[in-house]
Amino acid sequence: MTISLTLTELLLGLLIIAGIVVLVYLAIVLKNLIPTLKNVANITAETDIIVKEVHEKTEGLGDTLADTVSALGDVNRAFKGNQSMVGAATNLVNAATSLAGLTKKAKNNKK
Repeated sequence: MTISLTLTELLLGLLIIAGIVVLVYLAIVLKNLIPTLKNVANITAETDIIVKEVHEKTEGLGDTLADTVSALGDVNRAFKGNQSMVGAATNLVNAATSLAGLTKKAKNNKK
């Protein structure tokens, strides 16, 4: 009984064996990758919660800062003589009150 293998058949057999080894390796890598992806999903969920909290706490900050800048501009124009000092002082007090309210709200949210 004689078995004859050609070089092509031998290389084909080696490629099949190598393919099986690569498939087993990929299966192991994917098995180890699943817990990592679950951890990434948990971290993303926690980060989303933190970002929402920060957004809620800083929601009125832009409007308050715009009011403050406007009030300071009014004071500046009043010193230049373009606006009444009473109106500028009123705007400045309103901006300060708004800023104080935002600060109180932030402190109450911490408790």
